[in-house]
Amino acid sequence: FFFFFFFPTKIQKKKNSKIDEKVEELEEKLNKSYEDLTLAAKLGQTLVEKNEELSNENQVLIEENNELNHKVNTLRERVSLLKEAHQKIEEADRELNEKEKKINELIQKNQAGERMIKELKNDFKLINEKYSKIKQQNDMYKKQ
Repeated sequence: FFFFFFFPTKIQKKKNSKIDEKVEELEEKLNKSYEDLTLAAKLGQTLVEKNEELSNENQVLIEENNELNHKVNTLRERVSLLKEAHQKIEEADRELNEKEKKINELIQKNQAGERMIKELKNDFKLINEKYSKIKQQNDMYKKQ
């Protein structure tokens, strides 16, 4: 009887071995869960760090985008001013062409006027010559 308490029986050994198996199984599950939790924590930390990195990059991109938008707006204003200047240049060019055309017309009229003056001078010279001849003839007739 006394012997029974000191040495476990086969049934108790089976029970103990099943319990030991369950304990080992639970320890393995616990260890696996701990490893999974550790991995998840590391992964979470990595994701947080990557998120911070991406947030910083995003902020830099936002600032660059704002700068580029400012440059684009400035360039649009310059383009608008250049278009206005181009329109004024085209208008001035049209006016210049019109004035050149008028100048050419005036030059042609002036040249025609100079030809008429030359012709009139020649005509006047001929008339003066004829007048002088007629006057000479008239003076000769009066003397006779």
